[in-house]
Amino acid sequence: MKRYFEIVCLLFMSISFVTRSQDSLSTKHLIPLTYEFTITDGVLDGPGANFLEQETNKAQFTLVGDYPDSKSSSEFTDAIIPVLQEVGYHTMALGVGVPSARILDSLMKEPANLKTSLKALNTQYTFQENKQLIVPIPEMKSVADAQFLQNAAEHDWSVLGFGYESWNALSLLTDEMFNTFAPEQQQKYKATYAASIAFLEGLYEHRKGASLQFCDAVDASEEVQAFLKQAATIPENMYLITAFNTSLLRVRMHIQRRFFEKNQLRIKDEKHFLRQELERNGFDIRTDKLLVKWDRNFLSRGFQPYAFYGIGNTLSELAEYNGSKTLHIAIVPRYQEREGSVMDVLQKPNPLDSFLEMGQRDKWVVIDMRNMMENCYYTPVQFLLNETALDFVKRFDFLVIYPRWKVKLSCLLQTVNSEQ
Repeated sequence: MKRYFEIVCLLFMSISFVTRSQDSLSTKHLIPLTYEFTITDGVLDGPGANFLEQETNKAQFTLVGDYPDSKSSSEFTDAIIPVLQEVGYHTMALGVGVPSARILDSLMKEPANLKTSLKALNTQYTFQENKQLIVPIPEMKSVADAQFLQNAAEHDWSVLGFGYESWNALSLLTDEMFNTFAPEQQQKYKATYAASIAFLEGLYEHRKGASLQFCDAVDASEEVQAFLKQAATIPENMYLITAFNTSLLRVRMHIQRRFFEKNQLRIKDEKHFLRQELERNGFDIRTDKLLVKWDRNFLSRGFQPYAFYGIGNTLSELAEYNGSKTLHIAIVPRYQEREGSVMDVLQKPNPLDSFLEMGQRDKWVVIDMRNMMENCYYTPVQFLLNETALDFVKRFDFLVIYPRWKVKLSCLLQTVNSEQ
């Protein structure tokens, strides 16, 4: 009994020691890990710029993750391209559909005309739904998006896609199929093609958010299905037809709440598409360097929130297998400008509050989280983090907090002012 009492006492003493060694994360701990920088006219400057230049030089794959259509992540990507160019990067992968990325890559062959061409593309295929402008490639709707593409083009980069097409791009995909035909085939199939385009445009005009009805109407359309059969006579159209049908399938899966199956399909297809497009571009996965821009949940290492090991984890493992490394960069906001007023997201409880405290209104900051893993997992444990903060430390290397940003952005259309 006495021996049992001694063991219990020792146990409580060890718990007390670990507890005393733990601390809540605060600015005093993060200051040595945080570097400021600015982006002016697409140029990085400051201590953070030097830090990013040094660290990206060591990585084979650099992954920039935000939400997909973030203007700020596009500004960061634009600024990091010349830095990566200096250390051997020439290829960028985007989480857009394979057909869309091939279109973007073709537009990049003429960098001086890229913004004008992208505006024309958006203008041609944009429609209005529930008082919102809907563009065919959701990730390419702001001037900031066109700017980083133009910058990549001017540095002679290639762009590829590994994601899905939007269900808003069916007219665009139909046009691409038709353009694949030789002139005599276009003459033969032009009536079916015209009827199919007219049907889709009318459907978009009156959709009003009716997702299931839209999918049912496309599947039941004699004009659309007839043209898809004609398009299938050309092997080069198969990837376009697959993208067309898969976009509708994913909408149905969402409506039916088949979320696990939907994300399982996404993870599988993204890895397949990435390999397919890298090989198509002659990319050597053992030695060549790659910049990836997409939703941060899919670009992290380890187990992602959607219950799968995503493409970010695959690239992390491949880099280590090659004797190299990846850099996983998560971009988050602190200050938001809405209708002329600036709001601080820390006015409300936020699980990343310790990190966001380092954010500034007029400067970017990058926090190096790589060495925090040891202090969070191995005894004596120095920091007790909440689940979300700990998840970020596990999955990402750098946390970039951008300065204040405007919540509402205008679409990149021919009528939009170039400053937007």
